[in-house]
Amino acid sequence: VLCRLSVFQGTFTHEAAVQVADASLSDLYTLVDKSLLHRGPGLGETTRYDLHGLVRQYLAGRLREAGQAEAAQAHESHFDFFLSMADRALDFWDTKQEKGWLKRLEPERANLHAAVRWATEHAKVERVLRLNAALVTFWIYNSPAGEASDWLEASLSMAWDKRSRSTMRARARALVVAGHAALQVSEIELAKARFQEAGELFSRLGDRRGLAWSLRGSGFACLVQGDLTEAQSHAQESLGICHEIQQDWCLAWSLHELGNIASARGELEQAERLLEDAMALFQKLGREVGTFRTLVSLGHLKRAQGNSEASMARYKKALAIQQETQYIQFVAQILEGMAHIG
Repeated sequence: VLCRLSVFQGTFTHEAAVQVADASLSDLYTLVDKSLLHRGPGLGETTRYDLHGLVRQYLAGRLREAGQAEAAQAHESHFDFFLSMADRALDFWDTKQEKGWLKRLEPERANLHAAVRWATEHAKVERVLRLNAALVTFWIYNSPAGEASDWLEASLSMAWDKRSRSTMRARARALVVAGHAALQVSEIELAKARFQEAGELFSRLGDRRGLAWSLRGSGFACLVQGDLTEAQSHAQESLGICHEIQQDWCLAWSLHELGNIASARGELEQAERLLEDAMALFQKLGREVGTFRTLVSLGHLKRAQGNSEASMARYKKALAIQQETQYIQFVAQILEGMAHIG
């Protein structure tokens, strides 16, 4: 049990120890009692355990000595546990329930890094793409700029089976996440290339929602680059697809992007209408990320209109969401906006 527990990085829960190391509570209590395992403060009611670094290093060596099959099984079980966790979190993507999953994922950051690293090194192509895609909010909104980009690019650089539709779908989804990660570090051309490839793959799959998602990404990249004509074209095409598939969540995001483009054009009244329509849909659907992003955009817009009171109110509401979700992205923009008002 101890040797298998060495595949964890940082702390871990009993639930994880059961799946990865077949460790019972009795096993864990015994190891704690013998000072081979540390029981630390938990997250809420969940107790977390940890191995001393030197103990972990020694046990990892013992695990390798036990044979390649034994070590591979432990790492495979470790990866599967965190892929399953990420997939469950993805079921609540951009909903009010997602913040609870983000809080569960945060203490697993070192384990997520270890899982992605192992799967990449052992060419588990489809599964590592699935994991990276499932962590979309965690990578883009809750991680430092550049952290996600490295893992995503490593997984996308691997050879993949172009005949497999499931691998194609996983790659397409990971490409969109990679596009947004590239924008965080100002790699705009890389971002555009990632969104374009994602759109091509979604088209081949007949996934209209995915295509609209990649088009919005392309439009956002063009907006950041200052190419408002191309940004408008991509966002408008995305909006058309959203009307076609009649999905309000998709429609809300397209309206949000068009509102930002109109604001960049100086068309402030049009921008306000689009952003308020997006906000109404996000709030109706209970979409947390969408509400946060639109509040930030409306804060900027109201400031541009000279309405400092309304701008500050939007910024403060966005920060209230940030306090619960611990989003990192766009927080600096909010604080800068508030500083200009204050």
